[in-house]
Amino acid sequence: MLNESTSITGTDPGSSPPRTTTQSFTDALRGRRNRATRGMSGCRANGQAIAELPAQEIAAEPATTTLLCMTAHDRGSAAGSDGDSAQDPGQPWQELAADYEQARAREDSLDRLVEWPAERDVLGDVTGRSILDLGCGNGGKLAELVRDGALASAGVDIAGNFITSPPTGVELIRGDLSNPDLLPELSGRTFDRILFLQSFGYAKDPVHTLRAARAMLNQDGFILLTRTQPIRYAVERAEQNGTTLGEEYFSQADYTYRTGWNEDIALTKRTYTMSDLLNVFSTAGLWIETTIEPHLTEEAARRHPHKQAWMNKYLGILIFKLRPLAALSRPSPVHQGGLYGPP
Repeated sequence: MLNESTSITGTDPGSSPPRTTTQSFTDALRGRRNRATRGMSGCRANGQAIAELPAQEIAAEPATTTLLCMTAHDRGSAAGSDGDSAQDPGQPWQELAADYEQARAREDSLDRLVEWPAERDVLGDVTGRSILDLGCGNGGKLAELVRDGALASAGVDIAGNFITSPPTGVELIRGDLSNPDLLPELSGRTFDRILFLQSFGYAKDPVHTLRAARAMLNQDGFILLTRTQPIRYAVERAEQNGTTLGEEYFSQADYTYRTGWNEDIALTKRTYTMSDLLNVFSTAGLWIETTIEPHLTEEAARRHPHKQAWMNKYLGILIFKLRPLAALSRPSPVHQGGLYGPP
């Protein structure tokens, strides 16, 4: 859940701590290339996006569209300032959140057909478990988990567009997921499961956010994180710009489009490669226990052939089950270091 141009990152609940190694790492991942033509896809002329994703494709697939916010560094560059934008950064998502939830509730939403069932599978039995959902949307999924037995759980979302009657055991907090350690409602709390369900792109400093989340895990806890397949962005950009898949996969230029959720709001997506994503995990001190690439069941594909056609082209999402390196007692039998086991 994120967006920009109308930029969406959320209001910082407090000043970010000084960033040294972590900031230089993430800045390196986000380094921009001067590309005269492909770079135009992230530009606007007279308030109109130069390149826009066809609205019907986004409307057909609301659940796996990741709306990427600018980082503090990017916003500063765009505004010609030190990082402060004159616009309230939370306003666009506040306007878009209700449209997003409505689209996600559709019978043919890939969130209902593919993503949430797969995420729920990875979470397993949540009885007696405490859960923190960072970027929880309206809090509906967290409420479902509490009804399934989870306890003392919390959800954070910048929009504050929450369900009206959450069950006992659910605390919904309006705030920025970028710094969960700075939210007073979460001070001193730890959790068995921490979720980033298509919300991780909101993080201004991804490594810092993951490290903060890691510090809030109980022993034997894990982080469940989902991201859109990076190849999807490359396919979309190649179609829009008349370029090749490889060129766009490695290009780091942003591009702007209008979503079928609400065509009055233009969104800018920050792309990434698989190595960018994996390097963020390892730098944050996490290893990957499980990775899943969920797809439609045969029955769902028969009932919704347009969704199968979309999945065949854009692939959908990745689901990662992440654990802290410090929690491991022995090396992975396959890999001796890095992402897949302790050094």
